[in-house]
Amino acid sequence: TEIAMESIYTKIKDMLSAQYLLEQRMARAAELLTTTTQSVLQISTVVGYSSVSQFGIAFKRRYHMPPAQFRRNANKNPFTTVPDQNR
Repeated sequence: TEIAMESIYTKIKDMLSAQYLLEQRMARAAELLTTTTQSVLQISTVVGYSSVSQFGIAFKRRYHMPPAQFRRNANKNPFTTVPDQNR
């Protein structure tokens, strides 16, 4: 029915919106890690996390390494750019 299809559409749209928001937050965090000296705690707060451990879990899921390691790797190679968001 039309109502069922509308419900499915809304669920998919909400899911995609949440995924997009997460990608934007992670990209901003990666940028801040490579361009500032802010602590991981400060960056986690800036990108909207109230828990640094939850931020670390989400970051590692996205970039396959913890935020501090990501920063160290970027500092070793200053010509590294922030990874592509479309992974």
